[in-house]
Amino acid sequence: MLASSIVSGVVLGAIYALVAAGLTLVFGVVKIINFAQGALLTVALYGVYLLTSGLGMEAYLTLPLVAVAMGAIGWLIQAVLIDRVLRKERISQLLVTFGLGMALQNACLAVFGGDYRSVNVSFGADVVAVGGVRVPVVSLIAVGGAALSVALLVLFLRLTRTGTAIRVVAQQPDSAELAGINVRRMYALAFAVGSALVGVAAVLISPMYAIQPDVGDTFGIIAFIVVI
Repeated sequence: MLASSIVSGVVLGAIYALVAAGLTLVFGVVKIINFAQGALLTVALYGVYLLTSGLGMEAYLTLPLVAVAMGAIGWLIQAVLIDRVLRKERISQLLVTFGLGMALQNACLAVFGGDYRSVNVSFGADVVAVGGVRVPVVSLIAVGGAALSVALLVLFLRLTRTGTAIRVVAQQPDSAELAGINVRRMYALAFAVGSALVGVAAVLISPMYAIQPDVGDTFGIIAFIVVI
């Protein structure tokens, strides 16, 4: 029983860490708390649902489409909304992301209703024995996918010129601007990458959780706790 609880905790922790990684990136670079993180996860989950139910795609094969789409949404949010309040008081920034989260959540409710939706995979019922504990295959995929995503994020930030520019902007935005780095573009890119990570998390958990308009709330709250 204890071993089973530990395995379940590892699975949940991996997903929380992935959602929190995107939130940390946005907060560390843009210096704004994104209260819409949970709502973005909900939007991504409904995106997975539409691709699987409407186009008949396998849930995990939707990952590139969902990640790119969420990255584009994140870029637009930064460019259209967040950029307008960056130099204003903190309460304005908080209200923008909080209002955006409510708008996205209620949009999902208006479009899909309050009924629970589900995403099925062909091997959703398969389990494997890990140290005497039977673990669903979808849980192992979630842990592996989350770990790989965070590792790729770290490598991107540390080994690429763009990642280095993002880290410079996070530490010294004024100096970065003097050095010729487009700070606002780096802000938008950070928001895009953070939102894309939410899309990856949505794909990984889609076979494990029922989808409804406030499904992202719990993940968003825990992500804040992880960041803190």
